[in-house]
Amino acid sequence: MTRVLKYALSLVTLLLLSFVVQAGIASTPSVRVKQTQSPIATLAMDGPRVAYAVGKKVYVWNTLTGATTLMKGKYGAHTSEVAIAGTRLAWITRYVVGNSYQTTENLYTAPIGARSKLLASGRRYLSGPETTQTWYGRWIAGAVGSGKTLAVSTWWSARDGTCIGQRLNLITATGLKSIAAGPGTIMSASSDSGRIAVLRSEDAWPTYGTLAAGGAPATVGVYSTSGTLLREITPSSAEEVALTGNTLVVLTEIKTLEVYDWTTGKLVHTWPVARSTPNLKAGHLAAYGQVAVYSVDPRRSAPRKLHVIRLTTGKDVVLATGGGAGYESRDAAIGPRGLVYVVNYHQHGRLSEPMRGKLVFVPLARVLRAMS
Repeated sequence: MTRVLKYALSLVTLLLLSFVVQAGIASTPSVRVKQTQSPIATLAMDGPRVAYAVGKKVYVWNTLTGATTLMKGKYGAHTSEVAIAGTRLAWITRYVVGNSYQTTENLYTAPIGARSKLLASGRRYLSGPETTQTWYGRWIAGAVGSGKTLAVSTWWSARDGTCIGQRLNLITATGLKSIAAGPGTIMSASSDSGRIAVLRSEDAWPTYGTLAAGGAPATVGVYSTSGTLLREITPSSAEEVALTGNTLVVLTEIKTLEVYDWTTGKLVHTWPVARSTPNLKAGHLAAYGQVAVYSVDPRRSAPRKLHVIRLTTGKDVVLATGGGAGYESRDAAIGPRGLVYVVNYHQHGRLSEPMRGKLVFVPLARVLRAMS
């Protein structure tokens, strides 16, 4: 073989290798970022769409096209919960008035691009001596969504602290459709494949960011959209739950993840939740397939660590750090297309600078690669 021929073959080989590498880079899904001028309060995701709240506005970001849509209407209060199912949204605003700590909740819904509609309102008050104060009035909480399902729980609390009128509701275009009633129907916590997971405890909704003491142990109910209780799970304890296919993931009070096959009720795995110190809070649980995501110390101003864990092996890695969205608001969601999370930060890294936010979307292939 002549020297010229050897050189030509080497050149062709190099060109082929370069083409393969470039093709591999081009086919690798890319991370996408959406910047906001103010901190992000909460989020939800279904398919390629991410619903999120900034200030007194709710937006939808399409991670495929990059388009962002502002939800229309007058709902001028800070949004504490948001849910999305396909092209339909629901969100709950909450605000406190005066020294009486009167809290008003409003539930809105709308398809993307349409004007929002007020579906339900609730108002409650703080009463009694300072050491034994209780809330009384109407509650609206637990907005969840996926596919064609939007759901929420409603109930009343009396002056003596008892709960009445508990209902699990579907959110329709014209109002709430009650599908189940009774103490076990609060509080809706997750939705997937036409099913709704309910954290069945009257203490599930925290008054000051902590669970009420002395309440009955929480169970988890999986409901159909017709209101049929498909399965009741009794975990060792429960603070948060996430539903994905036939898998139910429970974050316990002792900071473990209990993984169930809810169709049989069988406990499949128990994995420890990572915490750097016992006092750091773990929360904001979400799951898809055999991957779950949670945050450690998920406060807006804290150096929150975002963890992803493989539910079949327990392998747990830190995917990101940075300020989260607050204790009672979700700062991450995961689905078939990938994972999206919030980072709230001070401009230029200085506390004196305005606080801003960003959404980071990581394709599922990259999430799985990070865990491999």
